[in-house]
Amino acid sequence: MINLNRIILLPGGEQCYVSFPTQKDLEGLPILDINQKGEYLYDTTKLPKETVKSVLLKCLSNSAPKTLEDGITVNIIGQEIIKADSNLNLDKKFIDFLKDLVKEQIFIEEKDKEGNKISKGCYKAWSICQVFEELNK
Repeated sequence: MINLNRIILLPGGEQCYVSFPTQKDLEGLPILDINQKGEYLYDTTKLPKETVKSVLLKCLSNSAPKTLEDGITVNIIGQEIIKADSNLNLDKKFIDFLKDLVKEQIFIEEKDKEGNKISKGCYKAWSICQVFEELNK
């Protein structure tokens, strides 16, 4: 059973705040400063904590399904995660699908054929490892 409410911890053990807040998430947060570009710098310590649920939903939304079947699977899993309160049971085929999908979201930097740096994924490995611990239960 996947504990969707498990809070993701930073490598030092501190609780992590949601990694990719939307504009809606930021509205209403205290503004700490305005940068040189005129953009607001918000007090992100007031954001919700990052959880297994928020990581999985972000990974699903960032995925690029290769087939129609993969797209349908992403939708089915996403709906199940959204409906679940705290714990989620999924069929093994959905767990395996999620494991593959989540692995693709580990942040890595590579060089392309021309030697330019390119970034892939969006989450640091330590976040994804904590999600894997839940997927492997």
